[in-house]
Amino acid sequence: MIRDPRDRPGLPEAAEETLATSREKIVSASLKWLALLGGIAYVPSVWLAAQASFWSVVEVDSAAYAVVLALALAGDRLRYRVRAGALLAVFLGLGVFLIVVFGPFGAGPVWLFSFSVLAAVLLGFRGAVIGLAITVVTLATLGLSLGPGTLVPLERTIAIGHVWLVIAVNLLFLAAVVSLAIAAILRGLREAMEARRLAEARLRQAEKLEALGTLAGGIAHDLNNVLQPILSYASIIQKDLGEAHPAQADLKMVVRAGERARELVRRVLVFGRKGERLREPMRVSAVLTESVALLRPSLPAGVDVVREVSCRADTIVADPVEVQQIIMDLGTNGAHAMRERGGRLTLRLDAPSKEELPPSAANATALGLRLTVADSGVGMTEEVLARAFEPFFTTKAPGEGTGLGLSSVHGIVGSLGGAIRLQSTVGVGTTIEVFFVLAGAELPDDAAPEVLLREVPPPPPVEPGAPKPVAAPVSTGAGARAPRSADAAGRRVLLVDDEPAVRSATGRLLTRMGYSVVACESGAEALAALRDGSGAFDVLMTDLSMPHMSGVELAREARLTRQDLPVLLATGFLDDDSLRDGEGLGRLTVLSKPFEMVELAEALRDLLAPP
Repeated sequence: MIRDPRDRPGLPEAAEETLATSREKIVSASLKWLALLGGIAYVPSVWLAAQASFWSVVEVDSAAYAVVLALALAGDRLRYRVRAGALLAVFLGLGVFLIVVFGPFGAGPVWLFSFSVLAAVLLGFRGAVIGLAITVVTLATLGLSLGPGTLVPLERTIAIGHVWLVIAVNLLFLAAVVSLAIAAILRGLREAMEARRLAEARLRQAEKLEALGTLAGGIAHDLNNVLQPILSYASIIQKDLGEAHPAQADLKMVVRAGERARELVRRVLVFGRKGERLREPMRVSAVLTESVALLRPSLPAGVDVVREVSCRADTIVADPVEVQQIIMDLGTNGAHAMRERGGRLTLRLDAPSKEELPPSAANATALGLRLTVADSGVGMTEEVLARAFEPFFTTKAPGEGTGLGLSSVHGIVGSLGGAIRLQSTVGVGTTIEVFFVLAGAELPDDAAPEVLLREVPPPPPVEPGAPKPVAAPVSTGAGARAPRSADAAGRRVLLVDDEPAVRSATGRLLTRMGYSVVACESGAEALAALRDGSGAFDVLMTDLSMPHMSGVELAREARLTRQDLPVLLATGFLDDDSLRDGEGLGRLTVLSKPFEMVELAEALRDLLAPP
């Protein structure tokens, strides 16, 4: 089973169902009007046939009209194929019979022509071809039977044959042109309906992702503000108690839970495509090697992992943390699908051929690298496959998954300009192919970047004139000790945050590091402290999102008083608009919440260092 319907031969079921509904309406309307208006042709035909003692014509016309009336009265109680087949049989039977009785001068050719057209309308392109084939066979058979006196008792049978040849050729030409044209129109209509359905589905998905992305940013800001005092106070308590205290084990569990929550927030931001990224040329094979090393110890018993790399060009422009998340999420899902009966998890990196590229991708020709993660697990049903990339959808038991794994992968791959294809068969396994855009130049083997073994929020991209972000280092734990720096001694920090818990916890951390802290809850209060001249501040540390005055606005107003004042902007969620607002503010550094003591110390040390 392939999730993307455009990768399947033929057209999806939705278009078929829509077209089938239209054809049913055509059959119903045709039977209705034939029943109502058929008397106009039936009565004079039967009367003239009776006058000429053509009783076979009377019988056949009456039988055909009776069939039409019965089909019209039966309506939807009969299946579509039964009604369509019976209607086509009436047209074909009348055409053949009238040609046999009256030759080319009767109404037989008209009924035969109508049969071909109706077959195209009701059965599509295949019906048009079959209808034309039946018409050809019928005309050829009747033409060959036009021997002297065979069909009609006329004296000039040779002339009738000539006339028949001309009529048959013209009839066949008209039937072919009209029926194939109608079939082409219907086929185009079906494809247009499917294209419209897919466009509407993509629009709805884009609107849903945009709404969820906006929601994710708000949730991330609030959650990070909640996590900041938890991790900060845990760090302070760990330091106060000392390593030998029996409560250290409990505090470590608190820190671990906080870090897991921080990771979950980061995943939500990645899903919403609002996370901070630092992308540069990197080699996927290096990340794949490290990821496999991380996966092996966590694999269930009986699951073997195989790594295959069969391409040399594997440099893409991406954040190594994002690529590692793709591999880890897909590998973890594959291992989970095989935990009961075991199997093989294959991670393959190769260059796809043109035939293997997803035709639905807008930039399919630019996708030169493929990562395949295949498992031999339980597979997915059609219902699960259709919802596999939906956020928060999971088939795992409560507590085993958040439902953000595949949706996060989908968001990352889309932001990288790539494509993803999912195939699964129940009882056989699942294969996920991720296609990347290759970078313009290859990195040498010794230039492969070191892969972070622990995912941390990367800093935002830097544009000319934009604030300088702080790259989050690999954490050593919330309880890591930040030594009192000589740089902090005597330094004054103006701390601004509207959240009391965050303001208090951050103030405690700064005090522990040796800074003198003046804490304010609003931008107006901070500006007043700057302007009253009661003390000089060495750095302004402010939250980004605050009521009445944002951190960027505060920094801009503070620079009117102190042009050389360094600014440390702490935020639980940083979007592109905020970064653009901060352009041109000079010495401004961004620190992502929830931060740890080591990260805060390094950010301040770099910001206060001589330019």
